[in-house]
Amino acid sequence: MNFMTVLCDNTIRNGKTVCLTAVGESMWPVITEGTKAVISPLQSELPKKGSLLLIERANGLVVHRYWGVTDQEGVPLLLTKGDTNLAFDPPVSISGVLGQVSLLKKNTGDCRDPNHGWLYLVGRFICSSYNVAGFWARSCRVMIRLLKKFA
Repeated sequence: MNFMTVLCDNTIRNGKTVCLTAVGESMWPVITEGTKAVISPLQSELPKKGSLLLIERANGLVVHRYWGVTDQEGVPLLLTKGDTNLAFDPPVSISGVLGQVSLLKKNTGDCRDPNHGWLYLVGRFICSSYNVAGFWARSCRVMIRLLKKFA
């Protein structure tokens, strides 16, 4: 565990929130480079399908979308996936989830709760089937390449 992981884990487990700045493109366009994500403790033992979770991975912290629960040798594990990723992340235990995104603050000043309104509906749509998620991921990857090309 690195310092940032320990800090986030301790803060969230004490019922407080942390604010992290996004890097990368795995959750584009919902979370873009520079977006501030406010992370809160999980609101229930299992999050709602489509929720954005802060997960501890070997290479650091990542915010990805929650898809559901799988069972490996009698142990329940959570399935997560970045919206622009074609494959699921390695399953994670509930103890590997540090918190849930409760607010997104864009560079434009726009603030949104990803657990309500249109952002929640986008998450539920993406999680409706693996085929939908694959189409979404490929479409987003094309848009990212075009935006970079013409930027």
